[in-house]
Amino acid sequence: MRRYWVLFIITALIGFLIWLLITSPKRIESVQVIQGSIAQTIVATGKIIPPAIIDVGSIVNANIADIFIDKGDTISKGQILIRLSDHALEASYLKRTLDNAQASFDTAQLQLSANQDRGINTRLLANKVAQAKAGLALAQAKLDQLTIYAPANGIVLTRNAEIGATAQTGKTLLSIAVQGVHKVEVAIDEKNIRYLKHNQSATIV
Repeated sequence: MRRYWVLFIITALIGFLIWLLITSPKRIESVQVIQGSIAQTIVATGKIIPPAIIDVGSIVNANIADIFIDKGDTISKGQILIRLSDHALEASYLKRTLDNAQASFDTAQLQLSANQDRGINTRLLANKVAQAKAGLALAQAKLDQLTIYAPANGIVLTRNAEIGATAQTGKTLLSIAVQGVHKVEVAIDEKNIRYLKHNQSATIV
């Protein structure tokens, strides 16, 4: 008899728990409905086109001694990008030529100042000054060929130069995207063209 009472109590407890689960209030999440516009988003891939791309190279064959920029760097017009180094003997010769031309120019100028009233000597010394000045300019131009400068403001797109390598004439060392108004070229799926309008804004990521 006692066993039946235990089963009865257990059954009653189970029934009571089931009743609580059925009758207990349920939590319902709700959101406020507001009126708005439906936005159609179109996602497409494309490429950014700069105003111009300049390929930078060397006009002489020489070893690359220093590189002052890297891919992705922003550069300014006239900035030193790469410095080249020729053979030690040739570089020394260019330096001596530059020094000698400068000395000749200075000496001739002093002589010209001291002989301004001596007729024919004045013309001869004037020619000597002109020759020394031309030699100085030529030596300086040869030295300047060993330094590569930025031709315009922009961003370095590619760098095909490494220190110790040889820069050859006609070979591109750097590619530069010129600073200015860029364009974006995107391929849009035909089914999405109907959603586009003239002067519609877009987000580029």
